[in-house]
Amino acid sequence: MLEGVGYENITDVLAEPLHSRYGDEFPVTRELIYLNHAAVAPLSRPAATAMKNLADDVCYHGSLNYGKWMEAYAGLRAAAARLINGSPGEIAILKNTSEGVSIVAEGLD
Repeated sequence: MLEGVGYENITDVLAEPLHSRYGDEFPVTRELIYLNHAAVAPLSRPAATAMKNLADDVCYHGSLNYGKWMEAYAGLRAAAARLINGSPGEIAILKNTSEGVSIVAEGLD
């Protein structure tokens, strides 16, 4: 059995539809059928929790924990780099796709 997942093997994990595995992480699906059109997407529960925790940290501690925030960004870059077989220096953290496209466009002659 795969540790903590409840499946016998990886084939079982891959056979299960993504919406079955992760649907509960998106509370919006309790009342809506959301057809994302790439403008504004609903937040997953873990993303919303992370955002709330950061907002609370800033609210109560100002920039005292800035170093920890930068460590989180570094961890995100490292994880994304592993995912695409790249290096953390090749990963940019941006607000959205439009910002990324704009940055690339500004770099073109």
